[in-house]
Amino acid sequence: MAERNGIITGGKLPAWVFVSMPTIFILLVAVYPFLVLVHGNFSLSFFSEITGNSPTAQLVRRGIWNSITQGVLSALASFVVGLPLGIFLGRYEFRLKRALNSLILVPFFLPSLIVVFAVLSGFGNGSAASSILPFSGYLSGGLPGILVVNTFFNAPLVAFFTKTAVERADVSLEEAASTLNSSTFRSFYSLWGRDGIISGLGGAILAFIYSFTGFAAPLIIGGIGSYTLDAWIYFEYRTYNLPAAIFFSITEALILLIPAAIYLLYSSRMVRTTSTGNRERNGTPYRSLFFLAGIAYAILWVATEVYLLSSLIINSLEVRGSSVLGLDNYRYLVSREISSSIGISIQGAVMNTLFYGTVTATMVTAIGIVWVIGKRRLGGGKFLASESFQYVPLVISAVIMGFAILVVFGISAPGNLIWVLIVAAQASVAIPVVLRIIDNGFATIPVSQSEASMILKGIPSLEVELPLAKSAFATSLMFGFAISIGEFSSTNLLASGSFIPLTVMLYSLQGIRLFGPAYAVGTILLIISILAFVIIQKLGERFVAFR
Repeated sequence: MAERNGIITGGKLPAWVFVSMPTIFILLVAVYPFLVLVHGNFSLSFFSEITGNSPTAQLVRRGIWNSITQGVLSALASFVVGLPLGIFLGRYEFRLKRALNSLILVPFFLPSLIVVFAVLSGFGNGSAASSILPFSGYLSGGLPGILVVNTFFNAPLVAFFTKTAVERADVSLEEAASTLNSSTFRSFYSLWGRDGIISGLGGAILAFIYSFTGFAAPLIIGGIGSYTLDAWIYFEYRTYNLPAAIFFSITEALILLIPAAIYLLYSSRMVRTTSTGNRERNGTPYRSLFFLAGIAYAILWVATEVYLLSSLIINSLEVRGSSVLGLDNYRYLVSREISSSIGISIQGAVMNTLFYGTVTATMVTAIGIVWVIGKRRLGGGKFLASESFQYVPLVISAVIMGFAILVVFGISAPGNLIWVLIVAAQASVAIPVVLRIIDNGFATIPVSQSEASMILKGIPSLEVELPLAKSAFATSLMFGFAISIGEFSSTNLLASGSFIPLTVMLYSLQGIRLFGPAYAVGTILLIISILAFVIIQKLGERFVAFR
């Protein structure tokens, strides 16, 4: 073991430092600013204050109720919608399955603002759906609209968790059970169904957390009566009520400790995905009733997805004056009026988006590679205390993180270095995802190959591990990029003027009721997101779909 630990610098300390790098980063970016924010604002009377009759206490209770309601209902809906998709994709092999799987995952990969505007354009006034089915207009606002957004965003997450669990089922055990005339229900429960449902519930826990901390949907389509705690934090800060914003932040973090701990326990016991990918015994069951029902359900999901996203694009096209192609909204984006209204040109916002995405992806991937190499040098075991900190962004949400960073670091940070704070916040949000991708990629590399490189006085990380894990390496870079361009909650608080990316520009345009240009910006952001998703599919197969 001493020789293994010595590959880097000759002792255990460097490897432990490498393993601790994600923890150190999150402590500096997320935990420290939050603790500074909390210091002096938390006392033993905190919980009694929540039950009091002050305006802040009443808003806290309303925010808690809205957050729990939206979280529970969205998690339930995501589980019900996503579980059948996951079971279908996990049980059957057929032509074009890979393409269908990719299409089903697209919504989870999109920025939350894109999903919000897609629902608005697909079910709002004047939409094709509302003209055919008048009741569908209710799906574009209030609690129903929020639930549609959250379900559309999170159901693919549940489907992916379920699919990977079902694919892990041992085909030989299923064949043995069939030979012994085991009942269909018993085979389902014992061999693959139970694991699929449990994994789907893991996805539902994340769906609850993401919906509980909902920000974009409550602000834009929910209205003040549907504000979650995150939305209230943003509102109170923008109205210069700093004590109330801090009060809300502490409340939310304390509540999220429970589902985050449940998910940490779940992920620590979850079997690593090692799918054989072999379901040839099912053949191509085009005549199977279950297969036909599954393919019909999957096609319905994809059709809904295509309709909503195409509605966003159509709403960006508006014919005015002598215009024929309907590009007036795009032309307006390059006008000086936009620059003076928002504080940045569309070209600048695109460049900022690409810059933040590139720097964030590179930084987080580098942290992940150093972490996993250090972990392998220490024997590849689990470091629960250290790895638990990687899930801190599930407790300190992005809007709280942005709020804390702005209060603690924003005052003293030079104006031209605001981008550093933005990238730091985005990287912290991306760490839980990217590190899981890299960990899964390196897990398939035999330790014996790294040890052989050591014996030959080589550099195992460069000669063995990185080349063999290049698929996960590429995926982590692109996934970090995607999370960055879609992160809105903290970026909306931190970015201003020449540092505004497309997400903040989109929100600002709808805020001043320039809806046409807002849809145009949304379409540009959609195109960038889809391109990033396609590249992920091309460069890497190890896709770990949670954020």
